[in-house]
Amino acid sequence: MCELFGVSARESFRVNELLDAFYHHSDEHRDGWGLAVFRGHGVSMEKEPVKATNSAYLIRRMSRDIEAANLFAHIRLATIGRIEYCNCHPFIWDDESGRTWTMIHNGTFFNGSKLTGYIDRQEGTTDSERFLLYIVDAMSAAYEKKGAELTFDERFEIIDDIIVALSDDNKINMLLYDGDYMYVHTNCEGSLYCWREDGKRIFATRPVVMDGWEQLPLNRLLVYKNGEMIREGTVHSNSFRDEDHDYAPLMSAFSEL
Repeated sequence: MCELFGVSARESFRVNELLDAFYHHSDEHRDGWGLAVFRGHGVSMEKEPVKATNSAYLIRRMSRDIEAANLFAHIRLATIGRIEYCNCHPFIWDDESGRTWTMIHNGTFFNGSKLTGYIDRQEGTTDSERFLLYIVDAMSAAYEKKGAELTFDERFEIIDDIIVALSDDNKINMLLYDGDYMYVHTNCEGSLYCWREDGKRIFATRPVVMDGWEQLPLNRLLVYKNGEMIREGTVHSNSFRDEDHDYAPLMSAFSEL
């Protein structure tokens, strides 16, 4: 599995201490690291298929101040997909309107038949990247049908519908950014937490540095902007428990993709 880290804040702040604590979880998540810093509608992404604490590049990167109001970080423990650059998170794709979508994901699709059509289109071999492509295709189809850029409400409804439909028997812990809004979802108990103060939200699979972390509400899409939750999606019943699933056959089936 993987670990997620994200920031949504009203103003940029220095995140080095938080990132350092997060990346030190890589002893258990050794198959890659990633970092995405958002500036306006743009994104700067860095990632490597190596253990974070063994990365000479990341050590140099962390020696300089990293300031951001919106940020993703990820450490990978591979289940589906080989250990290589194209399978490290974050994943970034543009829809037909030109909007850039960035995702980090912790989970596995046991019921992933709707995603298999993307195997030949994706750059890597993970089900996480296929999940993002599915979302981006839905946005592109809605954009082409409307003939104009989608509003936030329209984008939200599409993602909410996808989450409800695809979370059945699938673990979907995700952070998704569309250049304006951050979408967050978990359907697995004890696997995504939030720390908050006015104008700042920090998300992590496991709490780091500060006290006062709270588990995020399960089984609903949450949307954040400038460090505040602005919308909550449909409450569904598709909770996921790792102990109820056997990962070995799935990992074997996809090992040569």
